[in-house]
Amino acid sequence: MKVVYARAYDWEGLYIDDTCVTQGHSVSLEEAISCIKNTGQPIAHAEVKRVDDKWLEQEGYLPDNIKEVRWEQ
Repeated sequence: MKVVYARAYDWEGLYIDDTCVTQGHSVSLEEAISCIKNTGQPIAHAEVKRVDDKWLEQEGYLPDNIKEVRWEQ
């Protein structure tokens, strides 16, 4: 399983295997662990990535598919 914690200035999201499973102004550690445990799979890869703030402000939320996210350069 691949886990990506996506963060912006005032918004966070958790992607598991390229799908957004939760997002909001904050994603608690408890919520993140619960989402990961619910898959029943071991973590093969985990990373934190920064979302482009201006892009996210225009979009208003993180997309369901991680491939649609614009990352900060």
